[in-house]
This record gives sequence, C-alpha cells and structure tokens, in this order.
Amino acid sequence: MKELLRLLKNRFSVPLIVASFLFLLQSCQFETDPVAPRWDVEFSIPFANREYSIASIIERDTTNLKFASDTAIIYYGDGKDINPITVGADFELSPTVSTISAEIGNISVNQQSDISDNVDITRYLNVTPGQTQVVAGVENAGVIQDVPTLTAFEVAAFDAGTMNLRLTNNNGVPITINRIIIRSAQNYTFQGTTIVTNQRLLSRLDPVTLATGASQTVAFNLAGEKLVNNMKMELFISSPGSGGVAVSIPANAGTAYVVSFAGLSISAVRAVLPAQSPIVKTGSVVLDDSTQFTSATIESGSLRIALTNNIDIPLNVTINIPGLVSSSNQSFSRVVLVPRNGTAQVTENSLAGFRLVNSSLSNHLDYSVSSVNVVDGQPSTVSKDDVVEAEATISSLSVTRIEGRLKPTAMAVSTTILELDLADLENNFTFTQFNLAESDIRLLLRTSATVPANFSGKLVGTNSNGQRREMDIPPTLVTGGISTVKLDPALLQTFLAGFTQKLPGTLEFVGTAVLNPNYQIGGASINDSVYGVIDLKFPFNVGISGGLYRDTTELGIGSSDSSRIADAGQAEVYMIVENGIGAAIQVSGRVLNEKGQQIMNFPPVHSGSDSIIRINGGITDASGRVITARRDSLKFVMDASDFQKIIQGQNIVTTISINTSRTGNQPVKFYANDKIKVRFYGRILYTIDPSK
Repeated sequence: MKELLRLLKNRFSVPLIVASFLFLLQSCQFETDPVAPRWDVEFSIPFANREYSIASIIERDTTNLKFASDTAIIYYGDGKDINPITVGADFELSPTVSTISAEIGNISVNQQSDISDNVDITRYLNVTPGQTQVVAGVENAGVIQDVPTLTAFEVAAFDAGTMNLRLTNNNGVPITINRIIIRSAQNYTFQGTTIVTNQRLLSRLDPVTLATGASQTVAFNLAGEKLVNNMKMELFISSPGSGGVAVSIPANAGTAYVVSFAGLSISAVRAVLPAQSPIVKTGSVVLDDSTQFTSATIESGSLRIALTNNIDIPLNVTINIPGLVSSSNQSFSRVVLVPRNGTAQVTENSLAGFRLVNSSLSNHLDYSVSSVNVVDGQPSTVSKDDVVEAEATISSLSVTRIEGRLKPTAMAVSTTILELDLADLENNFTFTQFNLAESDIRLLLRTSATVPANFSGKLVGTNSNGQRREMDIPPTLVTGGISTVKLDPALLQTFLAGFTQKLPGTLEFVGTAVLNPNYQIGGASINDSVYGVIDLKFPFNVGISGGLYRDTTELGIGSSDSSRIADAGQAEVYMIVENGIGAAIQVSGRVLNEKGQQIMNFPPVHSGSDSIIRINGGITDASGRVITARRDSLKFVMDASDFQKIIQGQNIVTTISINTSRTGNQPVKFYANDKIKVRFYGRILYTIDPSK
C-alpha cells in the first residue's frame, strides 16, 4: 500500500504539471527582431505518457511489500523472533514440617546373678546347732531377714517377669512357712512416688511345707510390681519339732534360699544401664502438596532437624536422608550427641547443589533417626514411654530442574514489539476506515520443556495519535513440536479497522504461559521457555474509506523559468488516466510560500471548477480483483495570476484521498500486474515579444 501511495504522490501530483511547464519554456527557442511586433502563440505540449505496474513499484523496495509472481496478490510481510517466555524464577516448593517421636520401648538392665542366703534356725526354733537334741514345736514364729543387695537396678517397675524364691529345709525337722512377705528395706523416691521402708512389695500367703532336706520354689509374678535393690524378707514359720525324740541338728541348720529372675519386662527403672537396642524411627517431609518428582536439582534452601531427648540417658543420634544427595553423590548423613534430657540440632544452612531423588514418583523426602545410648556408668531413671523427638524443617526450598510431575506453574510475561515498516503511511496517511481482509498473523511456538505449556496473550496496537487497541490471542497448548496460533481473520480485521486516522506503527505481542497445565509427567527446567516467531502477512486485499495521503514537495522553479511563466497568458492542462487498480483517488494541492503560508489552491479555484481532481478506481469482480480499468479525462485552466503565485511559491502540499471502489468499503485486491496508464499534455498561450 505504501508504494501505491508513493506512486500517487510522485507521479500524479501537481508538481509534475509545474515541471511540465518548465520543460515547455526551456525547450522552445525564438528568434528575436527588435522591430518585430508582439504576438501570442499556442503550443500543445506532451508532458507524460507512462505506464506503471504495481510490480515495478514494489521491486524498488521489497523489504516488506512482496509478491510471488506477476499474477500474485501483493502483500505486506514481516516477521520477528518472539522474546522467550521463561519460568522467570526457580520452582518454589512448599515443604511441611515433619515431626516424629520414638519411645525407648523395652529396657534392658545388666544381668542380675542369683543371690542366696540362709535364715538361721535359732531365729525361729530353740535349739543348739551341731548337737543331738529334742526339738520343741513352734507356731508362726516371725522372722525378718535382709536380702542381699541386687546389683542390676536400684528400683524397677515391671510389665512382666518372675522372681523365683527357692527354699531348702536344712533344719533337721519339718517346717511350714505360712507367709512370705518381701518388703523395702529403706525409703526410695521413684517416678514421683515414694517407696517407704517396710513397704510391702511382694507376698505369698499360701503355706509352703518342707520336709527335712526338701526344697521348693516359690514364684512371684512381677507384672505391675516394683522391686528395689535393698529388700528384706519376712517369714512366718511353724514346725511340729522332733516329736519328743532327740534328733541331730546340723551345724548350719536353717532355711536356705536362692533368689533368681526370669522373663523380665521392665516398664521403668533407675539403674546404671548397659547398651540398649537402637531407637529407630522413620519420617517424611512433604515437599509440596502437588509437585511430585523422581529427581530435582536444588537451587536454594536450608535444612534443620531439631532433636529433643526426653530420656535420662545421653544418646548418639544418626540422621540419614537417602534421598538428599550431595554434589559428591553422597546421601545426607549426620551424627550428633544429644545429652540426657537435653536437645541438639542438625543443620545444613545451604542445600544448593544437593539433589532430591526418589525411586518412584513422590512428593516427599524420607529420613530416619537412629538413637543409641551412651554407656557412661551413671545411673539413669528411664521409662519405656520416654521418647526421643525429631522435628525436620526444610525452608525456602527452590529447585532449578524437576523430573516428575510438576504442578501447573505460571511463567513470566513477555512482550515482543514489532515495528511495522509503514513510515510513509504513518507520517502522511490518515483515514476514516481501513479495512484489511484476509490478514494473517501467526505465532509459531515451541517449548524446550518436555511437558506442554498453555500459551495465552494479547495483541496490542498503538498508532502515532496515541490510540491503543487490544485483541486476545487464543489460548494454545504448546507441545513438543511447532504449535501454530492463528489469529482469527475476522477479529483481526475488526481490530485493525478500529484505528482511526492513523495505522498502528507498532504491534506488541504480550504473551504468558502456564507450564504443565495438565499435570503430566515429564521434565522442566527454569531455563525452559516458550519461544518461536511471529509471521505477519497483510495481503493487499484492502478496503479504504476516507484515506488521506499528504506530501510536501519543493517547486524548484528557477529565475529564467519564472520569467517565461510570467509572460504566459494562460494554459489548458489535460490529464488522461486509465486506472487499473481498485482505488478511486481525489487529488488536490496547496502552494505555500517560503514562510509556509498558503498562497493558492492547486489546481486553482475558478468559476466552473474546484481544486479537486477526481479519478475513479477500476471495476472489480466479486472477489475484489480489478477486471476493467477506469478511464477518466480532466481539464483545468491556469491564468496569468496563477502563474504569478506559482513564481512566489516555495513548496506544494499534495493531498490524495483514496477510497476503494467496491460498495460498503468492501476490500479490493491489489495484484502485481495491476497498472495505471497516465498521459499529461498541455496547451499554453505564450506571448512573443522580440524586444525582450
């Protein structure tokens, strides 16, 4: 279109007519005779007889106006790489805090060896050991005897187990132990309670009868019971004696006993503890509520695992995170000493360079806490319900690449500006309506990610008058290949037609995207982008209403030409145009002096004429192509006063009004072999004065 307007400006404007006058005046030679009379001579001067095809015009500048063959439609074409739409920032994950706790569970104590002792016979029978004598009977003689101190614990509470008391009769006479009571030998404070001296711990109320030399084991069920290390045993013993017969009483006569333990399950204890079974607990940190991964590269983040030891023993705690792998390909592992009833923490202030790995698709990171007590020879008070706790916190976690299922992620907004090469139109052309049919703007998009991206955007146009219009670009799912986004031609035509007086000088393509909108499995990196090219094509299938093109041209009339023009009487100028394009034009002009002030219309306005030259467009078929050229002939007259104004003129401003010739401003197509034939000639009356 620009070249068409340049043709109209350069070839059909009034300055060509003025130049024709100069040509006439320079080409005619006269012989002078001082005595000859003056007379007027009329000359017919051919000014121009030219033919211009659209192809010959655009071949001078094919930057944007293009055609494929002589019969092809002219089109404006341009293109540009799209500024990539990137993720714009790291992938942000939102880990939750994970807390785990593990009970100490079954408590082990040092092995308690059997303890034994003897209750001397003289404590309950009136005899002399080592002699033969008659032994008198006795009924419920009470005996209290200290039990040898236990070494395995100071105080213990039991869920299960047995204390076995094996009794042997070495008295020389039968005995019956009517009651057996185990009591505390001193005061103890344990688990917030006090065990006082003589407090009953265990008892057996069923009689145990032992013949001379016989043995029997009494089993005490320890479930729910407590024992202390210093105990005493209370026995109530009866014996029939020797029945009036002298018997031999052994020198060590008495009731022997052995205490042993079996099947102990301790619920709480105060003791110097041996090595316990490791306390092992696993946990998981949920890294994100949606994103799942098999691997991810960490850009930033920190790790903190706070450990709380609620057990009265120091612990060596080992933290293992198999799925957190360092740059040296080592899984994360730390060991920390946590004091009894104390705290400690494991920190990694920067996780940059670490990788997250999972054997299967997951959104969490597993870890384990293994605690082993430190054997330091100091007594501890522990319960099976005592716990060690771990709180794992991962903060500000961002990753640069994820393999897995990335949650839908908004990408940054990108703007690509396409400067339309419409300088002449932009500077010189205004219009009421500009109707472009079959316009074609396409975005050819790709994504570097292995998951799709959902592209959306808008087209923004701005003209030099500050008018701004927008239209939506339809959303498109961009997959691994080229995805084409074609703007709807009807909507595009409406968009362009909405500009008044000035065409848009720039088109902005504002785009954004959502990465992995369908939550698919694949890979994505912060360096991934949606990219491609914009392909713009406006076929010259154009409807123009009220188009105005203005151009300023210097007249360039020399002094000798000015004198000849001044001697002219009048001139008739004829214009014959055979218009083979589909646009009607109206041409008018204004002559300006050196100060830029208008001094006349061109053509001049006289009686019976106006200052506008009208040339109709060619006749088009239903498709908008010219099928019959339009032929018009025009005539206008210039007198001496017009010549004087031309001599004073510095510039001429030519205004061309363009309207395509189909009804309702329907678009007309411009083809490479469309042409315009122009013929100018003039009849000028020149006064010959030999005295000059």
